Amino acid sequence: MGPSISPHAKLPDRSASLPSRSLGGQSFRLTVKQLGAELYLSLTGDFDVACVGRVEAALKRISAARTSRVIFDLRRVDFMDSAALRTILRANDRARSASFDLVVVRPRGLANRVFTLTRAGRQLRLVHGISQPSSHGASEGWTA
Repeated sequence: MGPSISPHAKLPDRSASLPSRSLGGQSFRLTVKQLGAELYLSLTGDFDVACVGRVEAALKRISAARTSRVIFDLRRVDFMDSAALRTILRANDRARSASFDLVVVRPRGLANRVFTLTRAGRQLRLVHGISQPSSHGASEGWTA
């Protein structure tokens, strides 16, 4: 049996070696525009568990009668965790059952790896770019 460790022993602080991450979605921004029959979600920063509720709230505003396509623009997303990926996959399931299209504009860099490593890209319509929607003709637009 190995040496015992006292329950009162002070363990070394390793938090200084961890990368800094803005927990709580401090660097996250979500802009949503309803452009005719398209719902455009532009995400910026760290899309993680702390931000999922804001994205899900925006998705609840989808009216199946008015929306034929939902676009997740992830080009400015720096980080994604599994909760963010689950949110997109659930939205894709909803799109299939409600007969609207869901398109994901791939993030760059490391954030893109979540789609490759999990093979979630096989279930999603992933594109490398999309023209930026204009606010002209937008029936609604908000930042969540």
